[in-house]
Amino acid sequence: MKNILKKMLITVMVLSLISMTELPVLSNTSVVQAATIKLSASSVKLQVGKSKQLKMVGTTAKVTWKSSNKKVATVTAKGKVTAVSEGTVVISATVNKKTYSCMVLVKYPENPYLSKADFTAKEVSIGDINFVVPKEWKLSIAEMEENSNIGTFSVNKQPNIMNIYVQKTGEPAMDYEDAKALLKDQFTPEKLMSSLAETEQGKNITIKDMKFSDVKTANGTAVLAKVKLKYYGVELNQTAYGLMIDNYTIVITYTEDGTNDLQKKAEFALGSLRVK
Repeated sequence: MKNILKKMLITVMVLSLISMTELPVLSNTSVVQAATIKLSASSVKLQVGKSKQLKMVGTTAKVTWKSSNKKVATVTAKGKVTAVSEGTVVISATVNKKTYSCMVLVKYPENPYLSKADFTAKEVSIGDINFVVPKEWKLSIAEMEENSNIGTFSVNKQPNIMNIYVQKTGEPAMDYEDAKALLKDQFTPEKLMSSLAETEQGKNITIKDMKFSDVKTANGTAVLAKVKLKYYGVELNQTAYGLMIDNYTIVITYTEDGTNDLQKKAEFALGSLRVK
């Protein structure tokens, strides 16, 4: 045993000497390591409708992909993620019984009217309806009834206020002429005064004139109703735009005493309207 061990030691020493004297000297030492398995991204930001290809790095094994919320983003069997609606979702990839995750943040694209405004603007949303208004306007949202809410924008001080009312109907849009006829039937000076008479403020309102017309928008034709009235002796102009689109009814109203130009802002908001 001692002789075998001695021969082994001699052999190792000889090989060491040979390697030192006859083999080329390496300036760098290469170390082979096992490949790290990971997802190609741990977080992703996507706009609605856009896609991103995710991959597993460091393995050729079969990967099982899954979305934690398909209403926000879906993922194919090959890891292609597609953004569906605004929100946050986790895309998971399982390989060799281990799961890896990628957080996906989905946002809607910026409202194109934001860059078209000739005033300092911001985009806001009431439910699924998005539009652009002046940045300094303060918004408060109140729930009115099922599937309905109203956003109130304080422009300066009363009576200069604009309201945007949104109702989710879940039904196809009514024919425009039928909708206009219905509005004209319901929105008359007599019926309006009858409703106002039940309030303390209504006792001090006098309707002087009411007119209807049409306004073309990117989302269809809107009914325009203009009312001139006196409130506690102050001359006021009240304007309402009614627009019916599939699944929604939108009404934009504003009241002003002539010291604020709200017509331009209201029509801009109407034109910028889009459904998320």
